[in-house]
Amino acid sequence: MARNIDITVSPEKTDRLLADLQEIDGLVSMRLQKGVSISPPGDVVSATVTSRSLQEVMRLLDRYELGKPAGVSTMSSEPDSLVDAKKSKELDRDWVEASWEEMETIISKDSNANTILLFLVCASGILAAVGIATNAIHVVIGGMLVAPGFMPLMRMTLGWTCQCQMVWKKGLWDFLLIYLILIVSAALTSLLLQALGSDPLPGKADYYQLSQPLLKYWTTVTPSSVIASAAASLAGAVLIATKRSVFTSGVMIGLALVPSASIIGMALVEGDVETMGAATKRWLVDIALILGISYLFFAAIKALRHKRRIAI
Repeated sequence: MARNIDITVSPEKTDRLLADLQEIDGLVSMRLQKGVSISPPGDVVSATVTSRSLQEVMRLLDRYELGKPAGVSTMSSEPDSLVDAKKSKELDRDWVEASWEEMETIISKDSNANTILLFLVCASGILAAVGIATNAIHVVIGGMLVAPGFMPLMRMTLGWTCQCQMVWKKGLWDFLLIYLILIVSAALTSLLLQALGSDPLPGKADYYQLSQPLLKYWTTVTPSSVIASAAASLAGAVLIATKRSVFTSGVMIGLALVPSASIIGMALVEGDVETMGAATKRWLVDIALILGISYLFFAAIKALRHKRRIAI
């Protein structure tokens, strides 16, 4: 998918930037507006480039000190449609690939742990706890789908890959806060269920004729569960890198992050140390797989495609 990139540049660098941009094969169009930017002050160069050329453009902008006080600043977007006779074939077969900065923006949108998002985390913990208590898989899946539990881990590995301390520290903070709230929400729900006369961790009744209780599945590490979590981890990293974050809800279904974290809180309330330990083990295994596999993937595309650090 092509990109529209608006570049704010100081007037003395404008002509040189225009000449450098024209050397890029994937340049579709370019416009110049002199002196229109108020903050930061300067000229605005608007370029449309193919996605294949995006990383080349970003490396060029790094040479103009992208993101630094005396350098250039940018804003990217995607056109809804683009017709160009000279580039029609190239545009038709263009791929989708995000820059580091676009990935960080995608992750920020879905995982910044603000007050409103934490209400969503509470709802996720409640749904997961109720679903586990009643062995109702559809309720647990509901909790998994609404939980913003995957993106903070992606932010951590993105920061490590791009050697940006600010990015991975934000990811670590969001991760700790989100899962603390989720575990506490599940624990409080477990207390409420006890008060209402229900057993929060029955582990007995089957639902939808499942061959084993849901509780056992999300507290057990098996070769098949590791393979599933590894595949989901890789899928999540690819979805971020290709700007398909809308599908990461499917990744959460493939992982045990939300139900295992919820069981930790529920088992704590029940005083069931064995179950809490098993759930913690499953949760940590999934976290390790996500961090390890996504880091390897981001490191690979950094070496092969991006060849740059993040401009933050």
